[in-house]
Amino acid sequence: MLLMSTNIILFSHVIWTIIRAIGLGVSIDFYTSHKKKMHLYLTIGWLLWLVGGLFPLYANLSQDNAMEDIVVINNLFFAPMGTIFISVGILMHFLEISTRIIVIISFSILVIMFSIYFFIDFDTLRTFSQMINTFSFIIVFLFPILRRKELRELLGESIKWYYITALAFLVLVPILSILMSQGYSYGLYEVDDPLPLMIFYVSPISATFLIIVYLIHMEYSISTHHKNRLKDKYSHDLGNILQCIMTANDICNLNPQVSDESKKAHGLIEEKCQDAAEL
Repeated sequence: MLLMSTNIILFSHVIWTIIRAIGLGVSIDFYTSHKKKMHLYLTIGWLLWLVGGLFPLYANLSQDNAMEDIVVINNLFFAPMGTIFISVGILMHFLEISTRIIVIISFSILVIMFSIYFFIDFDTLRTFSQMINTFSFIIVFLFPILRRKELRELLGESIKWYYITALAFLVLVPILSILMSQGYSYGLYEVDDPLPLMIFYVSPISATFLIIVYLIHMEYSISTHHKNRLKDKYSHDLGNILQCIMTANDICNLNPQVSDESKKAHGLIEEKCQDAAEL
């Protein structure tokens, strides 16, 4: 039973690390393609998540039990900070967030976490870390609902992935809370029962994967939305320009003194305007 539990933990960390690496790769691709701050924050967040996940993975592979405390502490610090940056990156698709605010919030949370660790105890730090993760994702999935019209307009049919991902996190929070309330330690490293282990790891792994799917669909939908807006704006502006040209051409034709060459030119202008209007 213990061997099975160890294998479940190891396999879960491998899968989780791979998914985080995929998320990092997707965010890097977004940033290199668009050069936007929101994608930079997403990249930083996924990087922190990935680094935080490497500690427990290394501990499981090396079978070094002495590293467990260091692993858990590192994961507790990296995970909430990664969550904050990913949350900011997602929210910036819907509103502007200044860099100063992000720096102040991140620095304040780090100070609080270090203070809790050095002056209170580890259990309080674990609880605070879970609160940061939970609160961040509540904001991420609650704020767009307050802007339903904009959300539907931006996401289109991809809005279903927003609801699916939000539901996954809605289910994840009580599951983790129940497990923690039952006295299980963070990561369930000392648990021999495979059932709580599978529940503990399958839920966040699935939610992490859904975040990637949601981000990809959101980026595609937003890009399509912007392209359609630019197309409509271009068509509208072109129509106005053509209308002005046609009006000027008609005014010129009212002059009885217009030469034959000018009439031919006006006719050509009218013909080309009609061709342009049909594009």
